[in-house]
Amino acid sequence: MTRLWRVQDGKLREVQPSVLQREADIEGWIAADPGVLGLDVLVIGRQVKTAFGGVIDLLALDREGAVWIIECKRDKTPREVVAQILDYAAWVRTLSDRELDGIAGSFLGRPLSLAFQDWAGDPLPDGLSASHHMVVVATAFDEASRRIVTYLAEEHGVSINAAFFRFFEQDGMSFLASDWLKDVEAVVERAQERRELPWSGEWFINVASEPHRSWDDCRTLGFVSGAGDWAEELGRPAPGDRFYAYIKGRGYVGTGRVVGSGPQPINEFVLADGARLRDQSLRQPAVLSRYPSELGLAVAWDKTLPESSAAWFKGGFANQHICCRLRHRPTLDFLAEQFGTDATKHNDRADRFVSSSEESKLLGRVDLKTEDRRASEGSESARGQDT
Repeated sequence: MTRLWRVQDGKLREVQPSVLQREADIEGWIAADPGVLGLDVLVIGRQVKTAFGGVIDLLALDREGAVWIIECKRDKTPREVVAQILDYAAWVRTLSDRELDGIAGSFLGRPLSLAFQDWAGDPLPDGLSASHHMVVVATAFDEASRRIVTYLAEEHGVSINAAFFRFFEQDGMSFLASDWLKDVEAVVERAQERRELPWSGEWFINVASEPHRSWDDCRTLGFVSGAGDWAEELGRPAPGDRFYAYIKGRGYVGTGRVVGSGPQPINEFVLADGARLRDQSLRQPAVLSRYPSELGLAVAWDKTLPESSAAWFKGGFANQHICCRLRHRPTLDFLAEQFGTDATKHNDRADRFVSSSEESKLLGRVDLKTEDRRASEGSESARGQDT
């Protein structure tokens, strides 16, 4: 149960829960900002009529192009809304990209491809309805409904979850808090495991190229970094695990393996060769101080590309998370070809662990001129084969 305290005069004062008079307001709040649920999605439809007379409260897309069906309980019993959202999902899975574009165009007032590009910074993926997730939103959920949702998610790999809102009032001020029945990422990953390849052990890592971060620093010094609520995801890969580095709006720029003992605060970060990052000559030294939550992870690169030569194809996998499992078969095949790796093999962490002696061979600082020249030669060769 969510509880809320207010700090007043150096003391904690608990804010008492209240009753939300208009539960219908929740739909409008989510439509205006899905972030109130902690979801990074683009709302593409509201009060969407289905082919069999139902009305879906909210439809949204995430950065991978998966459809999110969001249904607010209102005056329905929890059991009724669970049955209803499953019925809606059965309809959503039949929608073509063209039909989804029509729904989005009516709500957004412009083509979905343009709205998605502006929002995500990446092209709209193909086959949108192939993956969908269900969220029941309520202020209360009975135990029987909790058991049903948990059973569907854990035993059958159905991507269904419940989000809860609690309303608080104190001294004329109103507060809203949200929470989830099940861990969102765990539910989504379990559902993906049911319909996609068994996970091969490779990871996706977002390496932001921003005014305070430099991809060239990452390439030459052997690290990746991230900040914010998702920065701790950098601790998910084990030493020796392979990953592919992605720059938003560009594509994949490198592959390597994790080394060291996990992520560290960036201003205390020690590279795999024992040198401190803060003692290095950085192109973007602001990475050390821009975000207090910034974490660094030591890596050994196998191959990197300059940002201008990033590898990408339409429909490739991208994700808003800093780090997540990579199991999208077309992307794995593409990366295996681009980077010369066997991305579809199952990972045996024991065999693939990078020993200290192997690290010394891998940790040589990258010569950017040589790497960039190789990338350029590869591009010229590819163009020659096309002519």
